[in-house]
Amino acid sequence: MTKLEIMIKNAQDKTEQAKRKKILDKNAQEHKKRKIKDKQKFIIGELFLKYFPVIGKLIPGLTKKETAKVFEAFENLLISLSKDDSFINNINSVVIYD
Repeated sequence: MTKLEIMIKNAQDKTEQAKRKKILDKNAQEHKKRKIKDKQKFIIGELFLKYFPVIGKLIPGLTKKETAKVFEAFENLLISLSKDDSFINNINSVVIYD
């Protein structure tokens, strides 16, 4: 291998290494965001069940379709609440924005 070929190979290796690092960093950031989102979901669900324990009687089905059917009425209730300006204003008043 000539000196020029070695330099080209080294440059290509560095480029590939930089690409891999960028991908790993992006994956790590996405993983961190997913962890935060999962933690939010868990805490919100836990609080909801604490104050509305009857919701805990809803048992997910074996398939997505069965689960959707079980939770359909509950989801419709949440949809209605999401359209209630007063309810939304109350929620917005307790959320601390960054």
